[in-house]
Amino acid sequence: MALGVSDYVEMSAHVLTAPRWLLGVVVGLPIAVVVGLLVGLLSSGDWFLALLCGAFAGLLIGLLVAHTALTHRQQVRLAVGELPLETLVPAYRASQGGPVPADPATRATALKIATHQLNLLGGNSSGILIPFCLMPALLVFITDTDRPAAYVAIPALLGVLATALLSYQLLYVPRQLRKRVDLLSAATPVD
Repeated sequence: MALGVSDYVEMSAHVLTAPRWLLGVVVGLPIAVVVGLLVGLLSSGDWFLALLCGAFAGLLIGLLVAHTALTHRQQVRLAVGELPLETLVPAYRASQGGPVPADPATRATALKIATHQLNLLGGNSSGILIPFCLMPALLVFITDTDRPAAYVAIPALLGVLATALLSYQLLYVPRQLRKRVDLLSAATPVD
């Protein structure tokens, strides 16, 4: 079952409302399991090393997600000030997608949030994609070729995934935010 825009918008609103530690656990735990399994399988069954690597990766990613959630909340609050969650959450959802709200105050708040997020993304920084596009080839090149194919394929796959994620963040997200700002601006009367 594919996620639609409304599902994504509903999930992204949880960044504003869910406890940070919970976001860290929800993201860090699967990362820990996957990294632990990969290290265990690729290190000829050294499961203590796998447990350590998985725990470290899960903790690191979990802490990063918790910090990112805090920063995101602070940026939204900076854009619109201190609003109650009953007002902020619908405006945030509207800034991310879905139907344009009928309430002018919610629409104006959503426009402020979307505009602030677009300004945070800055200008066109797609030049950074060039080194990231070369990263999978570099990872394959520096990986010891006497190892099994998985030792070469996994770093290359991770490089491709990192490049795809960065491409999404640099190319698709600003375009969608611009469309959303235009849509909210057209529906919001200028004071």
